[in-house]
Parts: sequence; structure tokens; C-alpha cells
Amino acid sequence: MSYTDPNSIPPWPHSIN
Repeated sequence: MSYTDPNSIPPWPHSIN
């Protein structure tokens, strides 16, 4: 699963375990 980090510019997707 992944989520978009709203604090990142641009909002890169990150993997979460």
C-alpha cells in the first residue's frame, strides 16, 4: 500500500508496511 505525503512538494508517494 502507498500513500501520498501531503508535506512533500511535490507530494511523492511513499510505501508503508
